[in-house]
Order: sequence, then structure tokens, then C-alpha cells
Amino acid sequence: MSPDTVVNQVIEAFNRHDPEAVGACYAADAVVHDPASPEPLKGRDAIIAFDHVIFGAFSDVRWEPLAPVIVSGNQAVWQVVATATFDGPMPMPDGTVLEPNGAKISHEQAMVSTLDDDGLIVEERAYFDGTGLAMKLGLVG
Repeated sequence: MSPDTVVNQVIEAFNRHDPEAVGACYAADAVVHDPASPEPLKGRDAIIAFDHVIFGAFSDVRWEPLAPVIVSGNQAVWQVVATATFDGPMPMPDGTVLEPNGAKISHEQAMVSTLDDDGLIVEERAYFDGTGLAMKLGLVG
């Protein structure tokens, strides 16, 4: 499967709030580097668990593509605008729960995804303003 097809499947599954379908686009041992996670997400199960948290905290989260996917060999670079309302509790890595504040979130993000020969994402790096997002969530002042 081509990298742009896989990326479009990830976006469609994300917008359906289907973490298992998102996870199916990643290799079992994939690694995702995301500013919203203090440590890299290692493995498909960690990616699925992370998306469950996101969908629970942001019931209306969506990704809207900003441009066509750029493909070079086995890599894809893609950009989205993420929009959401912080309307559900969000479990934090330290075991506490961040209570929703109704904040409207909108930010641009870019991802660089590397795929294996089976057409699954094996590594991904997300880039966005993590500090700005943390401020909107009430994590920093």
C-alpha cells in the first residue's frame, strides 16, 4: 500500500474515533514521537491506548488535511489542522486526571511517517506547538 493511502486511512479512522483502525495502520512495534506524550509511544497497543485517551477527552476531535500528502520513497509528510473541545476527563501519565475546561483547541500539526515494506507505519514524528496546547488545556499558566 502506498504511503499516501496509509496516511489517508489514518486520518479517516481518526476522524471516526476508531483507535483500533488507527492502530491497524501501524506496525506492532511502531514508535510514535508526539509532543503530547512525555515518552515515545512504543508499539501498536500504546498508540491505540493513547488514542482512546484523546477521544475520551475531546469528543469532537477532528483532523482536516492542509495539503496533499508528500511522499518520498517509504516516507510520508502530512499536515492537518486539529480541532477539538476539551470536554472529557483526561488521564495523565502520573495517574492524576485533568478535568475538562471546555477549551476550544485548534492547531496545525505536521507528521513525518516512515513505512515498512508491508505498508505499515514503523516510526512517526509529530510536530506542533505543545506549549500552546498545554496552555489551552490549563496545564501551564
